[in-house]
Amino acid sequence: SDQHIAFMVGDDKGTFRPNANITRAQVATLLYAMEGKPAVETSAGFTDVAADAWYVNPVNWAAATGVVAGMGDGTFAPNANVTREQFVTMLRSYAAYLGGDITSAADISGFADAGSVSAWAQQPVQWAVAKGLMSGRPGNMIAPQGTATRAEMAVMMKNFCEAYGK
Repeated sequence: SDQHIAFMVGDDKGTFRPNANITRAQVATLLYAMEGKPAVETSAGFTDVAADAWYVNPVNWAAATGVVAGMGDGTFAPNANVTREQFVTMLRSYAAYLGGDITSAADISGFADAGSVSAWAQQPVQWAVAKGLMSGRPGNMIAPQGTATRAEMAVMMKNFCEAYGK
């Protein structure tokens, strides 16, 4: 429903900044808020997530539930901009956490840059295209390593909420 898009609020000046990028910590925080900010009992142990960071509970919740993963080296990279393929990977993991169907897979070979989708992101990108969550950018590009903008994320989240009844 549209109420969940309200989790994406503007900045302290009241602007939405649609072309601004989204960080990995912000995505974890959005999904954590959608779950009602449940109690967090464990630490994921990421070396770059301080115990007093504003995003510590969202990141630890998301890691404990399998919604997010680290960077493979013990870090989470909370302040790194989330890429489009990382974002849809997180959304697919969140859908699985919710018990939703994650088996849909579109043929993405028609996109000009389909070959640049990371191996670990193939299934999530195919799923996101099949579910109508992700569409191409100008030039028929998926832009998998491109950073997700706030506007793109808002559209994907709206479509996700409609597809999964969230």
